[in-house]
Amino acid sequence: MAGKPFVYHVNSRVLKVDGQSATLQSIHGGETKTINADQVVFVSLNKPRDELVSALESASIPYTLVGDVRTPLFLVSAVAQGNEAGRII
Repeated sequence: MAGKPFVYHVNSRVLKVDGQSATLQSIHGGETKTINADQVVFVSLNKPRDELVSALESASIPYTLVGDVRTPLFLVSAVAQGNEAGRII
């Protein structure tokens, strides 16, 4: 995405993505709009998703917690943690 235009669409719901465009609607409802988009990055609430932790522990599978499951973070920080964990493997 470096060097390409990047636009944030906050408080929006993505209804459809087809590789060339995305159809958005406000989370409050109303009309939809279609924008040119060859890539879509979803960023959601910073709620921890740790449903797999107990299953991994029960199966004695090693794991590393990254991102919001450790602590609510900004996207860049979460990606950096995932990158660091992946490099260790």
